[in-house]
Parts: sequence; C-alpha cells; structure tokens
Amino acid sequence: MNKKYSRRNFLKAGTLSVFGIAFRPLVKMVDGVDSGMLFRVAGRRVTVFDQPSFHGEVVYRLAQDEILNAYYKVYTETGYNPLWYRVWGGYVNCAYLQRVQYRLNTPLAYVPGVGMPAEVSVPFSQSMQFTKSKDWVPVYRLRYESVHWIIDVDEGPDGEAWYRIQDSFDRIYHASASHLRPVFVDELNPISPDVPRSKKSIEVDIGTQILTAYEYGQSVYSVHIATGIQPREELESDEITTETPTGNFHITVKTPCRHMGDRALPEGADDTCLPGVPWVSFFHETGVSFHGTYWHSNFGHRMSHGCVNMRCEDAKWIYRWTDPVIGHDQRQVSDWGTRVFILNQRDKSSTAKR
Repeated sequence: MNKKYSRRNFLKAGTLSVFGIAFRPLVKMVDGVDSGMLFRVAGRRVTVFDQPSFHGEVVYRLAQDEILNAYYKVYTETGYNPLWYRVWGGYVNCAYLQRVQYRLNTPLAYVPGVGMPAEVSVPFSQSMQFTKSKDWVPVYRLRYESVHWIIDVDEGPDGEAWYRIQDSFDRIYHASASHLRPVFVDELNPISPDVPRSKKSIEVDIGTQILTAYEYGQSVYSVHIATGIQPREELESDEITTETPTGNFHITVKTPCRHMGDRALPEGADDTCLPGVPWVSFFHETGVSFHGTYWHSNFGHRMSHGCVNMRCEDAKWIYRWTDPVIGHDQRQVSDWGTRVFILNQRDKSSTAKR
C-alpha cells in the first residue's frame, strides 16, 4: 500500500505549506479575507438578498462549501429564522451557514494505541482513498467540526503526512494530517462524574426546540436543538417516521463519530453522505440519537430525520456529561445510561425535573 510516513518527513511537515492538495481551493476562495467571521455554505446553496428578508431582491447565490465573510449580525422581528448576517452585497440568513476557521495542525509522529478521534479544523478537506490499482481517488469531503477515527500516519498523495481514517463501517481512507486536530484525553474528561446516574436526566421539549440537562432536578445546561420533521405524507407500515419519538428513554450507546446517511463512497460532496457525525449518544432502537451537526445551523426549528441535532460543542458536552462513560480510546460503549424524556410540549411537572 502507500508508504509509512518517515521521521524525516514528519520533521519536514512542521513547515507544511498551506497549498497542499486538499487545501488549494479553500485558499483561493478566501484570499485576503479577515477570518474573524468566516462561514461555509453548509446547505446545497444560500441566497444573498438586498435586505434581511426572504422577500427581498436576490443579489446572488452561493453554492455548497463556498466561503463568505460576514461583517455583523442582524436580528429581525419576524421570519423563519431571525438571525441574518451582513455580507458583501447584501444579507444572508444563518440557517445554512456554518461558522468556520482555518487552523492548520502539526501532524502527529504516530497515532497511539488503537486510534483516537480527530476533528476537522479547516472549512473542508478532501479525503482520498488508495485503491488496489495503486492510485489515489477522491472520496468524501470532510467538513469543519466533523470527527474521524484516525489509526495511523502515512505518506499521502502530495508526499506529506496524511492520517489513515477508519470509519464506522471499517472502511479506510486518508485525509491531510494538517487539517485534522487530534482530540486528546483531557478534552473528553467526564463532566460531573460524581453525580449518580439516577440524578442526571435530559428533557427535550419538541414544542420549544430546547434541550435541558438536569442534575438533582436542577437545570445545569440548556440549548436550542433541531428535532425531526413531520412526514409529508402517510407512512407505509414498514417505514420509519422522520419525527423524533416521544416518551421516556435511556442513552444506551455512545461513539465519538458515526457515518450517517448513504454508505456509498462518492466522489466529491453529496448531501446524502454524512461522514464523521460527531459526539453521538443513541437513545432509541431505531438509531435516534443526540449528535453534533455541521450541515445546518437552523437550531430552534425542526430539521432532522428523527435525531436531535445540535451544535457540535453542545453535543460534545452531552457526550461527556451523560452515562455511560466512554474512554478516550473506545470507539463505542454500550450500557443502560442517562434518562431521556422527549416531550411534545413543555410540562411543568416533567418527570425530568423530579
């Protein structure tokens, strides 16, 4: 297969050029732009209007993964989502934008043990797969804040250090090591480990689209989330609803990253493939979970196919706070964990608070 990354090449990588094979399109798009308020188009496209309203005149449109710089926030009194950004030429709604940064990383000399999670720290990075014909072919685009399980360091198609990634289906591909930030033990230490399992609970209010975490019946964390959309038509008997199930559950499986959507290995971007969905905590037998979301920012509105979408940093907090506890070197853990209450509307006598 491809060559192991040598000690000599590792030292050379300390001065790694930003013009690596997977980085060139990004540099071109944001040349000379202040990185203070950078956004990636997370959906298939977004529209820039001449005013902060969907009823405004269209100025131009941006396609998925294009990068734009925002000058300041604008809040409107009405509308689908009240948060807009002032950008060059007009205004764009926040729903399908992801705030990003460019943070290059010094590659690890080696990946310890059975592997570790690593987070994408640039707007996107093109992953590649080494084929039987000894050729490199492009597979997934790995988006900002997605998390991937790295197991080794190899020489990539540009002669630099690339991490070998093993996904949740045990498939192998590679991504530039400068684009992935290894997540170390201290960053994943459990939160409130001394609180008994029976004294922690989570309430999801579908009516308000708010998740609240409780310790001893007192709120300790509350965030806006995005639950499942209502089906557009009546389901067949063997179909699974896109609505988030209501009732009382427990977190049963946790994993730092999971490939969701289409299992195929497509070339380029594809909305049906979601590699590296981060900080996943499953609580329902159909695979419904809490997880980080990098393909929209429309929290406070129903958006998912059943899961509870949230910002990646919020999903990471839930991942660290809930039981079962998962070790840094574990790809998955299963146990009867923290209680989860999914409500149709806020109930002041909620079981989660008792």
